Parts: sequence; C-alpha cells; structure tokens
Amino acid sequence: MSDNSRQAQLIELREGSRRMLACAKQGDWATVSRLQVEQHAAAERIFAEPVDPADAAQAAATIKAVIDINEQIAAMGQAARDGCLQEAGDQQQRRHALQQY
Repeated sequence: MSDNSRQAQLIELREGSRRMLACAKQGDWATVSRLQVEQHAAAERIFAEPVDPADAAQAAATIKAVIDINEQIAAMGQAARDGCLQEAGDQQQRRHALQQY
C-alpha cells in the first residue's frame, strides 16, 4: 500500500469516527450503527497489512483518536439508553396511577 494511500485511509477513518460522533450528538443512533459497521470494515482493510514504519506515528494517532471518539459515543449511548429506561419507567408509573384512579 502506498504511503499516500495509507495516509488518506487513516484520515478517512478518523473523519468517519467524527461523523459518527456528530450523529450521536444528534441522537441519530441508526446512522451511528450503520457508520460503525462501515468503520469496522474500513479499519479491517487499512490494517490488513502491516503498517510501514513511516506511517506508524500517524496510524497510532489515528487509533488513539478513534478510540477516544468511540468512548465518547459509548458514553452518549449509555446516557440515551438510561434516558429511555427512565422514560419507560415514568410511563409505567403513569399507567399504574391512571389504573388506580
């Protein structure tokens, strides 16, 4: 793989993670899920061959950035899930209150 091709792929991998983060911030979890599948496939392709020592620093920085972004997305996903669970519990309490009324 040429240096330029690998570097471009690493940039695109990082940008893909940023797109996922933007969708997560908007609560667009269906798109986050679709992009995650694409990101996984891209990472598999990029790292199917050993990284050239000349690309190692950029590859390491990209991996770190992707992991950091994924952790942010996971935290947002947990918060969204917790919010949904809270809302479901609130609805159940309202139904129970209406049945008692």
